Amino acid sequence: MVSLAFGKKYRLAATICGPQDSVSSLAFSEKCEFLAAGGKDGLRVWNVATTHPIPVPPKFVSPTYDSYKVGVCTWVFFESTSRHVLLLGTLDGDLIAWQYNGTKVAFENLGTANPKTTVKPVASMHVSDPNISPNYCARIVTSHENETVTVWKLTSDGKFIQESVFTFDPGFKPWNVRFGAERDIWAFSRDGEGRIATKTRKASDFNIRSSVGPKKMLYAALDPARDRMVISTGSDFRLMSMSKLEPLNTLKRSAPVIVPYPKQVAFVGNGEWIVAGTDSGHAAVYDVETAKLVQKLMYPKGGLVQTIACCAHDDWSYVAIAGSTSEQPSDVIIWRKRVRHRLHINPKLFLYIVTLLVPFIGIVFAFKQAWLTVSLPQTLVLSSFSSQQATDETASVVPVSAPTTYAQTASETPSSPSPSPTTQFPKYPTAHHIPKGLPQIYVVQVPYPSSLGHRQSRSRSPSFGRVSSRPDPAVSMGKHSATHLESDHDSMEVQPSSESDTPPEFGTSKLSAESAPYFLPNEVVDIIRVFGNEQYPAESEVSLVEYDVAWEEHDSVDALGDAEHD
Repeated sequence: MVSLAFGKKYRLAATICGPQDSVSSLAFSEKCEFLAAGGKDGLRVWNVATTHPIPVPPKFVSPTYDSYKVGVCTWVFFESTSRHVLLLGTLDGDLIAWQYNGTKVAFENLGTANPKTTVKPVASMHVSDPNISPNYCARIVTSHENETVTVWKLTSDGKFIQESVFTFDPGFKPWNVRFGAERDIWAFSRDGEGRIATKTRKASDFNIRSSVGPKKMLYAALDPARDRMVISTGSDFRLMSMSKLEPLNTLKRSAPVIVPYPKQVAFVGNGEWIVAGTDSGHAAVYDVETAKLVQKLMYPKGGLVQTIACCAHDDWSYVAIAGSTSEQPSDVIIWRKRVRHRLHINPKLFLYIVTLLVPFIGIVFAFKQAWLTVSLPQTLVLSSFSSQQATDETASVVPVSAPTTYAQTASETPSSPSPSPTTQFPKYPTAHHIPKGLPQIYVVQVPYPSSLGHRQSRSRSPSFGRVSSRPDPAVSMGKHSATHLESDHDSMEVQPSSESDTPPEFGTSKLSAESAPYFLPNEVVDIIRVFGNEQYPAESEVSLVEYDVAWEEHDSVDALGDAEHD
């Protein structure tokens, strides 16, 4: 069966155990190489391809202090150092950067934001671009529970630079912050008034619009390239326009809401799908265009599945989900699917198709070979002759090799017939004997139709068309010369005689056996060249070709007959 893998369904890739408490944050590294999970049980990191754990500092494993409990995490990649950097926001308000060095001590502390300049805890964190070009800094925005927003710069050597700290209107609680287009900052308040705030890079440039979003906005994901965003309200998900802040659609619940907790949401597959957490033991995958549920990514332990993370690289799209129920061990489930369209063919069907095509290809090849024998550069042109002389069936074309080729003028025309060595011509060759691409000379032979009777007079040469402007060489008994003839009519394609044909009889006389392929005496043998040959352009005259044919002395007969004979 032929099927196209459009990546409609995610498939289970791995189940990872480790965290002993709820997971509040999941993050894939650039190119989906690593996966980090942070929560009340500290931090865990795994290699996505092997699912092997990556060692982290022991104090971040099952910590007892809030300074080692991770509320949010994300990754950046510095091209200048070719290093992955893991950013952590702790419940104590610290902002930490770890650098992955690929050794047994997998992470080293790259830098920490001064605790005196931060406030606790870090509620949300986002980076403007996870891939940092050389000579550039990572740009990070964080929000805190005291209604402040902080913008940071991180250099490749681990130095944090606080760019700005600001608050919006009093009572505006920026629970979730995101970078939009042109590095402007979007903040979504959880004060129940549906307020959305945006800020450009200028410190004083604020734009707060009230009553434009859902009353409760607990989490948001932006897709600036397609001018849309999706907001989690705790009970459903709203798709909205970023430029107009108008609702576009509502993603229906995949299951009844049990608790109105924040559920994370993200765009995946170039914005084609939305993945959202639930409180019903699964994550939901929606089609953006139709707003319909297309798949449930099940969490075997059930319960809260608020935390999700998405990543796409090469042919694969990954989704990670984790349990969010407090004081219970949480598993991390990785799902994946192909995102590029690929043609998958059943091997048996493929062999069946090949079996059907082989004979067809043979037929096409044979047809092509046959066509080449009657097409340029192997198209033959016969000069016309009257119906009284012969019919199409009485003419055949035989390729021969010229024993002598030279330019002959009128002065060189033999004055009298003279015997010449016998030339052996191929006897009735077939079309496949014609060497492709070589200059070919063809002889038109007209067998004698016995039904026309005998003529005891000397035969006259039948008219095969008018001769070109060159002087017409004399035609003598035994020497049959020809020039390039100009046809009076359109060209005619003729098939060569088969090998089973018998030599024609001429009344009571026969040509000698050596004179194959049996030309009539005194007959003008029309030498037809192959059109399209580079050595003989179609417009030029062909060199005269002389053929010596052995014949027996006898009273010739007019093989073709003449309606006006005496």
